[in-house]
Amino acid sequence: MAALTKLLLRDLRPSKLLQLKAFATYVEKELEVPTFCDVHIDLPYSVTVKPLNIHKYHNLDKLIIKVDERCENSLQHDVVGNQVKIDETVDIEEKDVMCYVKAPVKANLYINSKKDINVGYFQGDKLYATSQEGDVYVDRFQGNSVNVITGNGNIRLNEFVQAANISAYVQENGSITTGRNARTELDLETNQGDINVNQPIPMKATLNCKWQPRTTECSQVMQDFYTRRKHKSG
Repeated sequence: MAALTKLLLRDLRPSKLLQLKAFATYVEKELEVPTFCDVHIDLPYSVTVKPLNIHKYHNLDKLIIKVDERCENSLQHDVVGNQVKIDETVDIEEKDVMCYVKAPVKANLYINSKKDINVGYFQGDKLYATSQEGDVYVDRFQGNSVNVITGNGNIRLNEFVQAANISAYVQENGSITTGRNARTELDLETNQGDINVNQPIPMKATLNCKWQPRTTECSQVMQDFYTRRKHKSG
């Protein structure tokens, strides 16, 4: 049991995002997955997603889930082909609960959370991160598209986020901050808050401090998320 209580805290950046209580106990589950896979995570609590250690997992064919023991029996996961799904059967109310996932570095990520999201160091094609009422932190991603949404919270796109299209939306109250990133198109919108871009703005850029719903894949992701949450809570 002692081995199960050790979470790799060195892999987490020091920040207010996803700070773990020292007395929390975590259980680990290991899944066999394709190297190139789509990972769908839909959880009501905070989520951290980092890549597998390539020196330890040479084939990059594993996915490791570390979750608070209070959620051990309600967390469910499934692997069908290249589709990996992780979700909850109940809506956890405790604020300090979190899940820590390690996935293949080339995975496409679709992350839905009610709380904070911390993700980075991936080289998949797509990253979608949607939070209902938490902060979203993205660091060191290389792919085609990065799409981040939060209903009420801050968004931080840290250094070395490289993608053809980068978009970040805050629906209610929150600020958006970006480090020095490489991208062709940049779309940042918040209803109430600041937008800070630490680099020259590309030719195709939208910086808007008044969020408005639009018919985009990102908007549909957010709508699907709220629909699932309403169905689970009802």
